[in-house]
Amino acid sequence: MLATEQKKAHLSLKVDLSKKDALKRIAEKRDRSVHFLLNEAVQKFIDEENERLAYEEYVEKRVMKAYNEFKSGKSQPIPAEEVYRELDELLNS
Repeated sequence: MLATEQKKAHLSLKVDLSKKDALKRIAEKRDRSVHFLLNEAVQKFIDEENERLAYEEYVEKRVMKAYNEFKSGKSQPIPAEEVYRELDELLNS
């Protein structure tokens, strides 16, 4: 097996007949197979979900870091009113 080849696995799903027909129509218009379209859709989903999960992890780390800094006395909280005022100034300037 070449280094760039990956092992393949079968994946099966049931969809409404209207979705199957739509995929066939799109595949024909794009001169591609339904198999190709489904692989493309799965890869897009994986990429988007990995990006979302990475962002959620980043946010969680930032929130926990801020919380721990506040808890240890390294930082002081900013009143919500001040945050809203600064955001309003930024958005309206």
